[in-house]
Amino acid sequence: GNIGGVFCLNYMTGEYVVVRARAVILATGYSDRLHQRSTGTREMSADGLAMAWRAGATMVNMEMQWWHTNDIADPPTWQRMQVYPNPMLGSEKSARMVNSAGEEFFNQQNDDPLAFGPYTVQLKALVKQVHAGKARYDGGYYAGFDNCDANEVETYTTYGKTFRQLGLRFPEQLVETAVTSHYRQGGIDVDTATMRSSIPGLYAAGGVSGHSNGLIGLATYDGRVVSDGIAAEFDSLTDRPIADSECEAERRRLEKLRSRSSGGVSPAKVKEKLRKLMWDKVGVEKNAAGLRSALDDIEEIRLDVLPDMAISTQSSIANYEWLDAIDVMNMVEVCELIVHSSLERKESRGPFIRTDFPATDNKKWLVANVLKKSGNGLRFEQRPYQLPFFSPDFDVRDNLQVAW
Repeated sequence: GNIGGVFCLNYMTGEYVVVRARAVILATGYSDRLHQRSTGTREMSADGLAMAWRAGATMVNMEMQWWHTNDIADPPTWQRMQVYPNPMLGSEKSARMVNSAGEEFFNQQNDDPLAFGPYTVQLKALVKQVHAGKARYDGGYYAGFDNCDANEVETYTTYGKTFRQLGLRFPEQLVETAVTSHYRQGGIDVDTATMRSSIPGLYAAGGVSGHSNGLIGLATYDGRVVSDGIAAEFDSLTDRPIADSECEAERRRLEKLRSRSSGGVSPAKVKEKLRKLMWDKVGVEKNAAGLRSALDDIEEIRLDVLPDMAISTQSSIANYEWLDAIDVMNMVEVCELIVHSSLERKESRGPFIRTDFPATDNKKWLVANVLKKSGNGLRFEQRPYQLPFFSPDFDVRDNLQVAW
């Protein structure tokens, strides 16, 4: 019901520390690394979302995933390298996208000239190419700068080096690209005036909270807002002692993850399994059958795989396999919430695409998809958005025909 502090693991020393505090700020970043292809680093395994959910915090729009449309397809280790679609600094030109038949299907100067970050418009253009059999989400289409002045590209970007490292002639040749999951737009439900969550004493700043529009601008003001918010509310926050039994229960949970050291599946393999099912069944295009199948797969992992998960060493010092095991528990929990939220939103909107509900439905779904704990389960509520600056001019329209 409220927050009394943080139970910490110093993974370099293996020591546990309890920090008592009236206010706690979660600033763990985005939950990017939940798909087979992702721009996120290993730390982005949804830890903050899992911690907030276990503490009872309300979540919002967990199904809303932002995608990069043209990151380098191969080698896999380069999947975070984006052939940036926006105009180059110092130039009006940008990379163009070409399908497997050699046909240009996205060029910002022609298709979305006023957009600051045209990722969703690009994604919809790619979906149409996939439907036409001229691209795949894991490759089979290309991007590059053969439409640009090579001197401008070399002056204002570092792309020339990237292409040459891949053995490509720059700028004449294009590079094969693919989709990667990027920032999650949903997360912890917060009051954006204070960054306070639904739990007294728990605040969230940055990508872990649920007010992102897919870009990184929020990182520039959240810190100041949450600081001011806590300062204004601090006197009303109460000290809540953290029970020794709570700390001991968490210590035992973490120690149990480190106690099985042979004969089972490694945490890294479980992560791969989770990311593959999220890519295959909770990827760019989704439907109810695939989402329900994903829930079955997650339940199988929870019941049959996690009990056999083991690490190669029981050391408590700088044990990154132990961290992977902790990550896995968080990932399982959050992936399940994402799938439930994806099933709940029965429409397509922006980068959220359901083939069984292909229309953007402003009559029923111009709302926040709010997720709350309910006993041992969960429940959803819809919260209408206030629209002081922009109101859509349609009720229902094919999402691929919507210009945002």
